[in-house]
Amino acid sequence: MSTRYIRYFTTALRISAATFLLSHAAAWAQAAYLSPPGACAPYGLNALPSPHDAGELPWWFLSNEQGDSKIDFFSATLPILAADQHVLWGVDSRILTQMKPSSATSLIGPEAAFYIVREHVIKPNPYRGAVGRRIEVIGAARVSGAQTTVLNGVSTVPLVIRTTRDEVNLSDRLLPLDCMVVGSVPASPSSVPLDPTKAAKIKVLLNNAYVGERNAIALIDQGQDHGLAVGQVWQLVDEVSNQPASAKAFGRVRVLQVLEHSSVVYVDRAVHEVEVGTALRFWSAEETLKGVVKAVQP
Repeated sequence: MSTRYIRYFTTALRISAATFLLSHAAAWAQAAYLSPPGACAPYGLNALPSPHDAGELPWWFLSNEQGDSKIDFFSATLPILAADQHVLWGVDSRILTQMKPSSATSLIGPEAAFYIVREHVIKPNPYRGAVGRRIEVIGAARVSGAQTTVLNGVSTVPLVIRTTRDEVNLSDRLLPLDCMVVGSVPASPSSVPLDPTKAAKIKVLLNNAYVGERNAIALIDQGQDHGLAVGQVWQLVDEVSNQPASAKAFGRVRVLQVLEHSSVVYVDRAVHEVEVGTALRFWSAEETLKGVVKAVQP
């Protein structure tokens, strides 16, 4: 199979996934907003925190630093089981899931939907420990017309994969849409004043790559202890050693999640690739206004 065909096929799946998920986003989001905090309990699951929505599909970063990684991925999701002899599945494939207690089946209506989610352990390099885990949505599944069975208090529910941007395998998991928590709790402001002269650095890209570009997600080496806050905008800069005045901006990032010693940022713009070690400098509201004024001047 040619590289061009693989790229075309992958792009088509991604568009299909985004179209399907977005077309149901309003209803799903409304259901999630109305769901009580214990909505996952009937499924026998713990709840994940509110997901990030920067990018095509929802995702989570559970940090070892913050203690979020104590939230067990397996205790917050349901397993995927084979419904036939296959171990890799695509669109329209039939799969199974199991849940306990069996009373959860009363929640599974004909329109019940599930996110298909995948976990990635994030390491700065192969020789260092993990800094956390990124959980991403790769597709969606719905209840099929087949009958749910109950044996020894465990319900087995048949599902059909409606869309996916990658092949689904047994290590992937299912997240009931009823368990989605929409709308994050406002972050507490840092008691430490921000030093706008102090540059930050990219510690690791959260896709486990060494380079990225626009829409990349990264972990930087400053957090609450440096005065960072959710919503701040920082510039990506090319620096010359020992010549800080010669630094040139080539893009910008937005702060999505602030931890004690680090933060998660989303690359809004970049004219070339970012990488581990790329420098960032705070972009103040005054600088933003100057840029707008300059852009509209004749």
